[in-house]
Amino acid sequence: MIELVLPFPPSINHYWRHVGPRVLISRRGRAYREQVRAILAAAGVRPIAGPLEVYIAAHPPDLRRRDLDNLLKSLLDSGQYGGAYHDDSQIVKLTIEKHAPVPGGRAIVHIKESETCPMDCGALPESSTTARTERSIERKAPTACAHPAGNGGHSPAKPGTAPVAPNAGPVVPISNPAATHRSDSC
Repeated sequence: MIELVLPFPPSINHYWRHVGPRVLISRRGRAYREQVRAILAAAGVRPIAGPLEVYIAAHPPDLRRRDLDNLLKSLLDSGQYGGAYHDDSQIVKLTIEKHAPVPGGRAIVHIKESETCPMDCGALPESSTTARTERSIERKAPTACAHPAGNGGHSPAKPGTAPVAPNAGPVVPISNPAATHRSDSC
C-alpha cells in the first residue's frame, strides 16, 4: 500500500486551459503534477500493477465551497504522472471524503492493490498474491479470476466466452416509446 500526503490539488476548473482550438494542462496544473512527481520520487514510490483501490481524504485550504469531484482529475492524473500506477484506468474503487480545512490544504491518498476482482466475482486478480492468510483460514485459497484480459490483467476463462456479471438476470428488451407513440392519439 502507498500512503501519501500531497498538496491540495487544483480544481478541474483551473487544471485545463484553452489555447486556440487546443485544450492543454494549465501552468498551475503542470506545476502540481511536478510537485506530486517530486514527492513520489523522494518517497521511492514504484508503480503498482493490476486493479487498484484509492482512498482520498481532502483537506481544503479554507472554508470556501468546493465540489469534491472537481479535484479528482488533477489528483489521479498526477498520481499516474508521478509513477504511483501505470494508468488511472487501473482504479476500480475510488473513495473521496472532504475533511476539515488545514492551512494550505492537503490530500491524503491511500493506494492499494485491489483484493477482489473488479467484476465482483469474488476471486483475486492474478496480479494479487494468491496466498492470503486471512482468507485461507476462512475458506479454500482464493482462485484466480477468470475475466477477460484488459480488465485489470485478468486472464480469459475459455476462448470465445464472455464474462457474465454476477447476479445478472435475463436480458429484457426495452421497447422504444418514440417508435410506438402515435401523434394522432394525443
